Amino acid sequence: VDSPPKDGGVLRRQDWDEASDWMRLLAYFRYGHVGSPLYIRVGELTGVSLGHGTLVSRYYNNVNMDHYQGGIYTYFDNELIGGEVIMDNVLGPELVVSRVFTRPLNGQEKLPYQLRKLKAGISLGADFRAPLALEAGDADRLFTVDFRPQVLDKDALPLFGVDLEVPAVSSPRFDLVPYVDVN
Repeated sequence: VDSPPKDGGVLRRQDWDEASDWMRLLAYFRYGHVGSPLYIRVGELTGVSLGHGTLVSRYYNNVNMDHYQGGIYTYFDNELIGGEVIMDNVLGPELVVSRVFTRPLNGQEKLPYQLRKLKAGISLGADFRAPLALEAGDADRLFTVDFRPQVLDKDALPLFGVDLEVPAVSSPRFDLVPYVDVN
């Protein structure tokens, strides 16, 4: 049911008033699957995380149904080096974050498994329209209009992180991988 202002037609004008809206005809394109050496998803991003998820966790790029964003998430891993990239909107990016990682001792068969699979990574990126100040309502409660917080100030927020993981146990049914992230 269309809310005011009513369109009178079958299609809502606000659903097709931007060039990016036409991209929603194909929700997403995917190559590979999560966990494969190469994974690419273009279009709607649903719950993507970067690395261990301490810098970007379960990110969705299409929470506003009246404004479609076609994003990109890529992951590659060749056992020595790898990386990930998240871009929320190809036509007008607001969030871009990447992570590169390496297993510097991989291939050294004489070393214990934990040292061969030790992984170190660096994450870099920015949220170009991060809300820095929100309007407060009565009794310091968040002031919203149509359940959206009212942002008073936006600016670019740089993102940086380093991480290290050392797999302690790996079996076909169980993995224990302690890690530390500093963001």
